[in-house]
Amino acid sequence: METRDSIIASAKNEFARFGFEGARVDRIARLAKVNKAMIYYHFGSKKRLYRAVIENQLSTKADFIEAILRQDLTIDEFVLQLASFYARVFSDNEFLPIFLRELASGGIQVKEIILKTISQKNLTAKLRNYFEAEMASGRIRRVNIEHAIISFIGMNVFYIAVASIANQIWEIENVEGFLSDRPRQVADIFLNGIKAK
Repeated sequence: METRDSIIASAKNEFARFGFEGARVDRIARLAKVNKAMIYYHFGSKKRLYRAVIENQLSTKADFIEAILRQDLTIDEFVLQLASFYARVFSDNEFLPIFLRELASGGIQVKEIILKTISQKNLTAKLRNYFEAEMASGRIRRVNIEHAIISFIGMNVFYIAVASIANQIWEIENVEGFLSDRPRQVADIFLNGIKAK
């Protein structure tokens, strides 16, 4: 298992730097300190290794969402934990370029893996049930769950994807502080909107 994990970590680095087409199995082998044959033994092909890198990232994230859904959290705690989670996931300097390249090319690999992961863990139904229960209890108003969740993901992911441009446009000097505060701000805006009550 240690060898497989080492290969996945090295491959993540390689795919982040060079994309799928530019990545070289011999460089991955060198970085992982294994021979190329070991990579093919574990994964069979560069394409399957690439998929394994994406699956590894996304299944870890799905596990986290599933875990917080099992906790007895208030809606405020739940949304803040989710926002913090997205900030960590997409601040991963190696996974973000892989994810963005995938989206730019139509997202075939990512789409299949996301659908498979979500389906295996039944995450859509679990999230829907969570929000339905919160609405039924009166803790949140009636909303379209799909729009709410897609908007929430967008609030979290968009800034990280365009941070270098956004930081210049808005003249954000303390980027680290801004990033650190972002989950709390996203949770607050998502839960309360911007209209004065």
